[in-house]
Order: sequence, then C-alpha cells, then structure tokens
Amino acid sequence: DWKYEQRREAQQLLPHLWLGPLSSLRQSDFLLTHNITQVINVRSHMSRGVGIIPKLPPGVTYNSVDSTSPHDLASKFPLAADIIDSHLLGALPPHLQLSGGITLLYCESGNDRSAAVATAYIMQHLDITAIQAIQYIQAKRFCVSLDEWAKWTL
Repeated sequence: DWKYEQRREAQQLLPHLWLGPLSSLRQSDFLLTHNITQVINVRSHMSRGVGIIPKLPPGVTYNSVDSTSPHDLASKFPLAADIIDSHLLGALPPHLQLSGGITLLYCESGNDRSAAVATAYIMQHLDITAIQAIQYIQAKRFCVSLDEWAKWTL
C-alpha cells in the first residue's frame, strides 16, 4: 500500500538500483542501511552551478547527468546506464564485491528527470517496452509522473 509520505523516500527498483528525491539523501542512515555506494543526480544544466552536492558518507560516490532541456535528456540515457553498470561491475571495496555497487538515481522530486532515466534503464536491462517499464516503476514508486514528452521519447 502506497502512502503519500513515501514520495519523500527512495524506492528500490532493482537489486542494484533505487529511485528517489533529493530529500531521501537527507535521511542520515538511508544510504548506509541500504548499502548504496553511488548517487546520480539527474539535473538540468541550469542547476549545475548551484552547488547542491549533498554531504555523503565515506565510500559513497557522487555523479551527475546534466541535460540542457527535457528534449536533451534522452541523449543522456546511455551515459547514465554506463555510469550505473560501471559502478555495478567495477572495482569495488572488498566488502561489496559480492553484491556489486548499488546506485540511487535522484532528482529534486524523484518523479520526473530521474524517473525518465530509470525507465530507460529498466527498458534496456529487462528488455521491456516503455509502457511496461513505466508500469513497473509506478508499481514501486507510485508518485512518478512522466510528462508526455518523456513518454514519447522513451
């Protein structure tokens, strides 16, 4: 059962992938509790200079995927997938080598930019259609709201 308050939390989409809002990073033990070792901020290039890089626990890496417009975001899907997969398969600390690297994709709300990237990733890795991927993600994170352009792009 989905509760409205859950929009402020991240939800697990795959064993190595979570989706959520910026506010989920402010929950002190969240990253450690779920063994998240990488966060990816999916942001507008306009917010690049704002300097909102969250304080992260040791061992958690920060990456960003910047787009110049909602129309440009689709061109960033392969980059985001490479960052996620490289972290999953890459050189990890010995205590994480069996489980691989776990990534949190986020944007301010966790419902649009990062959700579009997560949808593209799910489509690629589960070999499913955009509609199936959107339904899959919305079953995990009910508040996801992709605009028509994002749906068409996928």
